[in-house]
Amino acid sequence: MLTPLLTLALAVAASSPGVAWLAVCPERPAAGVRVLAELTDLDGQAWWLTVSPAPPAHPACVTRELPVDAARVRWAGTLAPEVAALLGRGLMLQGYDEARGTVSEVVPLEDPPLATPRPGDVEPRQRPDKGGVTSRPGEGGAGPNVAQGPERSMWAWSPALWRETPDALFDRLRRWRSAVVYVTFPVEPRTGEFRSDDRDRFAAFMALAAREKVAVWIVDGEPRAVLPFERASLVTRARGYGQLVASLPPNERPVGVQLDIEPYLLQTFGASHAALFDAYARAVAEVRAATAGLRLEAAVPFWACDRPTLAGTFGDALAPHLDSVAVMDYRTDPDQIDRFARAWLAWGVRHRRGVRIGLEAGPLPDEVRHVYRPAGKGEVWRLSLGAQDVLLLLDGPAKPRDGRAFRYSHEAQALASTQTFRGRTDELARLLPWLERTFAPWRSFLGLALHEVP
Repeated sequence: MLTPLLTLALAVAASSPGVAWLAVCPERPAAGVRVLAELTDLDGQAWWLTVSPAPPAHPACVTRELPVDAARVRWAGTLAPEVAALLGRGLMLQGYDEARGTVSEVVPLEDPPLATPRPGDVEPRQRPDKGGVTSRPGEGGAGPNVAQGPERSMWAWSPALWRETPDALFDRLRRWRSAVVYVTFPVEPRTGEFRSDDRDRFAAFMALAAREKVAVWIVDGEPRAVLPFERASLVTRARGYGQLVASLPPNERPVGVQLDIEPYLLQTFGASHAALFDAYARAVAEVRAATAGLRLEAAVPFWACDRPTLAGTFGDALAPHLDSVAVMDYRTDPDQIDRFARAWLAWGVRHRRGVRIGLEAGPLPDEVRHVYRPAGKGEVWRLSLGAQDVLLLLDGPAKPRDGRAFRYSHEAQALASTQTFRGRTDELARLLPWLERTFAPWRSFLGLALHEVP
């Protein structure tokens, strides 16, 4: 039996000053334990990343001792191994919110590899002007809002747009010369059923779309759709969309389903980007099996085409199950838009799939980036928590017992204007014809997709 004095000594040792315990546990922590992040693994199991003066009692927790007080930890998050491998030159913490203890993005100072088209992937369909070099915006060619060749498309996220203000929606489509629209339709996530009044109002909208010669797609998805329970719900909803389509007149039906999943936005435990992309491809394959007769498209980030999955590349894993992709090429510099689109355009040529190039016009915040470089002591630590890489932000420089430290260097701005045309739609309108001419030589190019244009 422990004496009172020995019990006290053990308690003091477990929570001694200058020592804290970083842990990830499969149950919600007790009151008073500070939660740094809520995580999920690819089985859908919830995990909690915590810091506390004493080690947690749960036997399944993965823990490590820190040589600093728990109060010094300002933020922590898990790192996918693909991101951790790029931190050799340092990193930027973007959008750090001290009050909430959150960071919007970890940005390595080393750029990840960007796929480039393979030789022979471009098979010209028409020649660019000026002897093979397309003119820049405003240097001749078609005027603003003149569509050439492939069709433009546009997202319309709120069901209220087709339920309550369809005329205004079609006015916006005409203003941007868009012949395709992506809309959402509410179905019961557990059964795929939908309300008869929603079906009737959607039927009226589809009749208008047929008269306007606008093709309609139903868009669905969320980052958690790669997890087993949420993936099953997505497939159920997709079956519901199939039933909706079958209930409408043949010439007044949506043409397909677009998936917008973005699993890399999840905070995960024990999941690589390769595993996440593999799960994304699995979700796409299951939706394809549930939506026979409908086209299937996926929204994809520009940087992901050649990223590895567990059995190849993300692009190659998607190709057997898709008719097309919409590339989130959310930049505003014309040369970057062109360069970042090419990997997926080449993919489309190789696999005979269509490729839309998406541009952003929605609201995004300007954010501050705090830059950290490798050092012996630093405010940012990269540590191993079992097999999981973790990034830790402290209130001041310190030296980890193992792992790597990064010292604050300077501050930089991440301007929303580099990613969105918000407030600059005239500039966007002038750019569209130039981009359409630039992408025209790619056989795979289906057109430009506009996100949140007014």
